[in-house]
Amino acid sequence: MILRRATAADLPAVLALEQTGFPAREQWSEISWRGELDGSDRIVLVAVDPDAGPAVLGVITFLIGPDTADLMRIIVAPAARGRRVGRGLVRAGLLHLRTRGVEQLLLEVRHDNAPAIGLYRGCGFTTLHTRADYYGPGADALVMRAPVEADLPPLEDRPRSESTRPESARPESTGLGSTGPDSARPGSTGPDPARPASTGPDPARPEHTRHDPEGMNA
Repeated sequence: MILRRATAADLPAVLALEQTGFPAREQWSEISWRGELDGSDRIVLVAVDPDAGPAVLGVITFLIGPDTADLMRIIVAPAARGRRVGRGLVRAGLLHLRTRGVEQLLLEVRHDNAPAIGLYRGCGFTTLHTRADYYGPGADALVMRAPVEADLPPLEDRPRSESTRPESARPESTGLGSTGPDSARPGSTGPDPARPASTGPDPARPEHTRHDPEGMNA
């Protein structure tokens, strides 16, 4: 498996992953993904199999701020789940973020998505707080944080919660995703004056209502 920066040539494969990772109403459009690939404040990485085409096994995208980045979306192909593709993408992203001077990475994940939570904890994330009903009535979001400069856990150390289920952030879908269907970016342990939390659409990404990085069953 090779982890590298995504290019415009990867867009068709990324859109195909989007269709396998999320229900139609939660899928990002081609316009949204072009914005990710073209944005100067974005890092988009793909995992490819050089022996299969090369086939794109997974994709992850980050929104980069002055000292904080958000994990916006992560998707792993159904055939690649359980092969640590999701963990490899997150770890590669953390390494890229170090070179951009980012100090912390934030994300949101459904409170009941045990496989995704195990994946993120295995990459050094801890829970900051809960956003009630973020994904709908009774579907809370955990806001999680990882320090970018911290040493990464060994790739071989796989959390027990990941060992029995395919990698994914949304067990009910076939993908891992973003931190909610595209929307307000995760905050910190309370309102962050530098990055106000919002419950409405993200003006930078008008097509989505929230960002849920779990589109992979990573």
